[in-house]
Parts: sequence; structure tokens; C-alpha cells
Amino acid sequence: MKKIIAEHLAGAEGRTKVDRWVPQWLAVPPAAYTPRGGVAAVRAHRKALAAQEEAAEAANARAAAAEAEDVTAPDAGADAPEADPAETREDGAVDSDGSETDERLAA
Repeated sequence: MKKIIAEHLAGAEGRTKVDRWVPQWLAVPPAAYTPRGGVAAVRAHRKALAAQEEAAEAANARAAAAEAEDVTAPDAGADAPEADPAETREDGAVDSDGSETDERLAA
């Protein structure tokens, strides 16, 4: 048996040479030799694919929900009150009592 495998891998004794051969259960993705299965690697691969698909569906659902709740719509800030320019300092900050202060003078 070992001799036959070695001859196929090497292409000796008139046999067809097989490059980079691996058993089906060790290939990516793994496969079984018969329809009944029975190969743990095949079951594990199918389980991993199913989990990956579920995760992708959940991510798509989250993205769709986030898009539905998008607050960056063009009219989203239309109801926001504008600051009174008299209560705004040059740097854009407003004092808590509405008066302007110069931090250089406070020091």
C-alpha cells in the first residue's frame, strides 16, 4: 500500500504524478469520502460556517438598525436653539451665568 501511494506521488512505474496531494478530510474545505460522512473535520467546518453566517446576519441587522436611527439627517439639527452671540466668548464658550470673562484678567 505504501509503495502504491509513493509511486503515485512520485509518478513512478507509469502512474500519474499527483502534486500537492492531501487527504480530502485534511483539505480546505474538508470533505468526506462517502455520502454518509463520519468525518469530524467536515462537521466542524460546517458548524463554523453556520456560526459565521449567523454572525454576518446579526451584524447586518445591527447596521440596518443603526441606519434607521441615524441622527445625522439634514434636518436633525433644525430644532436646536442657537446660542445668543452676546453670551458667547470669542473662543465660542459661554459662561455659566451668561457673562463673558477674560481668563487673562482672572489670573
